[in-house]
Amino acid sequence: MHHSPAPEKYLPVFAYGSLMPGQSNYFIWEPYIIHTEPAVFVGGRLHNLGEFPMISEGGEGRVRGFLVTIAPAVYQQCLLDLDYLENYQPDDLENSLYHRLERQVQRADGTLTPAWVFMGNPDVSSRYPIIPSGDWRKIEE
Repeated sequence: MHHSPAPEKYLPVFAYGSLMPGQSNYFIWEPYIIHTEPAVFVGGRLHNLGEFPMISEGGEGRVRGFLVTIAPAVYQQCLLDLDYLENYQPDDLENSLYHRLERQVQRADGTLTPAWVFMGNPDVSSRYPIIPSGDWRKIEE
């Protein structure tokens, strides 16, 4: 018998690549978003995969992005859509492109807040160059 996974914790999502406002995949979830604010992932590296970036953990780097709050009524469906887009398969982490993990993200005022972060599968991200600025938008300009 197929059962739905337990509902996910209601957390904002940290967007740092194509899902950021003004980027190519923002339209996918724009209708479900109720708030965005600038934020930073501290202690990570941003890798350039060409069409999109990927975060890996470690080091002193700061990855710039946005903390995105999704409307509660559509939250579960929106997360499923994002998981599909990011090729995150909770039951098959080895073959997932990204792993959606709960991490602390720093708001503009310096406070930390938990958020979902699509972290690159380490087997994949380790093969790609690092973006020193930690800001995907600077690559796109």
